[in-house]
Amino acid sequence: MEYGCYTEHHFIIKIVNGIVVMNKKIEVFKIWENVTSFEEALEIAKEYGETDIELDLKVVTTDETTSVPDQEWHQDGSHVRYFPKYSALWCEDAEEDCPVTQIISTRVSDEVGEKYKDLDVHLDFKKTIDENKFFKFNNKAHGRLYAMKARKLSSKLIGKDDFGYYTRWCPFTILPEEDHKFFTDLILSREVTDIVWKPNMYLIMQNYATLHRRKPFHNLNGHRRLKRVYIR
Repeated sequence: MEYGCYTEHHFIIKIVNGIVVMNKKIEVFKIWENVTSFEEALEIAKEYGETDIELDLKVVTTDETTSVPDQEWHQDGSHVRYFPKYSALWCEDAEEDCPVTQIISTRVSDEVGEKYKDLDVHLDFKKTIDENKFFKFNNKAHGRLYAMKARKLSSKLIGKDDFGYYTRWCPFTILPEEDHKFFTDLILSREVTDIVWKPNMYLIMQNYATLHRRKPFHNLNGHRRLKRVYIR
């Protein structure tokens, strides 16, 4: 079984080594409930773009998540130049009381998109890292280096694809106070989708057009093991 939110299948056609390839597209996110192996998950991922498990594969376990119980909303890979279009998570194992993933759409109206489409922005992770609301770093120096690298990168606040405009705003985005409040109210007032993990569940998020986080928790200690791969 598969299902999604604001989801449609479109195709982008490209030529790779003389072969015509048609990649599917997802507007916000899509879920499959019975993907029985990571190899099967990777085959599905390839329908949406290119993957590189040597570079992008990460195993996320409860040991890591319990160290950051109040994770902030974010997009995966926003601190690097190759910012992935999709982020995919396959659940290898999960107990009933394991941490929940939350997703929210960052799609915006044409009016908002047109108003802010030429604005370049930077991200400032320092405060969130200092408050332990991002993810577990090896040490403080590692966290500071991460924040410095991210701060140097700039990106457009607004993007557009076949589905319309989206914003890459997140709580780390540096904006004038009035604009930051506008996007905070616009995005974080929306309905949130809870992903309650079960074994063999598979999630692909449109990483440009969503924010996600672990739902804040303090007493959820159930084991979960997720494998994440980026799709370019």
